[in-house]
Amino acid sequence: MRVRAATLADVPAVLEIKAALPLRAGSSGGFLLGSSLTEYARLVAAGRVRVLDSPAGVQGFSVTLDDAWLRAAGVLDTLAGARLDVDAGALLSGQRLALVDQLAVRPGARAHAGGLALATLELALRGHDLIGAATVLRPVPNRAMLPFLGAAGFVPVGTLAETYQGVAITSELHLLTVGAYQAARARPPLSRYLARAAGAGDVPSGPAAPAVLS
Repeated sequence: MRVRAATLADVPAVLEIKAALPLRAGSSGGFLLGSSLTEYARLVAAGRVRVLDSPAGVQGFSVTLDDAWLRAAGVLDTLAGARLDVDAGALLSGQRLALVDQLAVRPGARAHAGGLALATLELALRGHDLIGAATVLRPVPNRAMLPFLGAAGFVPVGTLAETYQGVAITSELHLLTVGAYQAARARPPLSRYLARAAGAGDVPSGPAAPAVLS
């Protein structure tokens, strides 16, 4: 498998993967908020979507949002309603923040999720000082990515309660600094993710792809 920049032709597969995610309580995989076909098309055009590709088709995808997108969409304003263990104003002052907004793989491709996640982090780090990520606590706990987030150097910084399409959702917020990620790359367990991803062929390709695992 390989990680590459998504094209508009990949959007139907992205929507299919998202639609198949579990929504029931007790699931360990969680679910993704947003996005419509139109919104995914916008993100693809902006170069913010990566897909995990195989001869059988797209097996996974990720979405990152850059600092300019977050500010234009008012996403950073939602931090005002978050219960944070850090001073958000001081933390973000003069800092450029990127967000890992979505990441999902088909059940049969879970062994390759680490390669996709690494490529996604490398993309998000371009031109940014901090990377944010959120994992849903309620109503569907999303525990699938917690081991990777810990290995990559993310630390939990608080929780956010919001309502999406009539559903009350509580998410745990995680933050990663460039320095923490660079340090994590050199030690286990992240180095094992790197080795497995390289051995599995989960390498980015194409001129717009991040230079990870090279």
